[in-house]
Amino acid sequence: MSTSSHKVWLKSSLYLNFWKSLLNRSWDSGITWKTLRNLWEITWKKRVFFTVICCEKKNHICITTPTMTTSSYQMDTKLLLFLLLLIHPVLSVVMTWGPWGSLSGCSKTCGFGTEERTRYVVVDGREDEEKKETQISQCYLTHCPVDGNWTLWSGWSVCTKNCGPDGVQKRVRLCSAPYPSYEGKDCTGPSSETKPCENDPCPQVPPDFDISVCKKENKSIFICNSETHCIPMTERCDKILHCNDGSDELRCWLKSQSASFMSWHLVQGFYLTLWPMLTALILAS
Repeated sequence: MSTSSHKVWLKSSLYLNFWKSLLNRSWDSGITWKTLRNLWEITWKKRVFFTVICCEKKNHICITTPTMTTSSYQMDTKLLLFLLLLIHPVLSVVMTWGPWGSLSGCSKTCGFGTEERTRYVVVDGREDEEKKETQISQCYLTHCPVDGNWTLWSGWSVCTKNCGPDGVQKRVRLCSAPYPSYEGKDCTGPSSETKPCENDPCPQVPPDFDISVCKKENKSIFICNSETHCIPMTERCDKILHCNDGSDELRCWLKSQSASFMSWHLVQGFYLTLWPMLTALILAS
């Protein structure tokens, strides 16, 4: 049996608290008087005189006669039913629950919300709008859209150049905190940023450096942080510390399709290789 209670008026004279199963006089130990009420006005024709007073104990009520103002005794529900039957012509009403109304509709358009429906006590064929029961339940229509949001920026990447101008650094962020879902909005703004690097100028070949020295020793020229050195031609700009000052080679010459010029190439370092034709010209001088 449900333990939720509901208030019902009997001829606007008695304010009772009924369990759901008691609405059609299906009495049991759950009935409890909730207010003080003098029954004289509705029982004088039957000469049943008593006053109902509130008792806190469940399953019982307390009654006194009009002359008993300081003492009382307990009466169980069977005796209460008997007394009510004595005045039945006066109290007789038809009480029942009306039908449930339509559901109100979910309180939220997405995600979890609530919906409710109401029914009223019908007394003598008429709904009493002050005496009602409301049933509330959970509802869920659809997923709410989830808008995307950016993660924090990553750190700046290593510069694309080791020295000189035109080097750049890059950082990125992802639209994954959270990812947009259920038709939510995508992140706005750029997903990456770049900025120029602040590199030192690239070292130049000293004008007084004798390239022929390296060639005579069958070596290549590497320009390092401190000075220019000759190292074996088999070496490359590979971030191995070839230079005498503890650094890797910084610049090197690469072969060109034409003997008329030399091109500079930036990798991790710069490797200088001399054209055979250029070597011959140097040796001839």
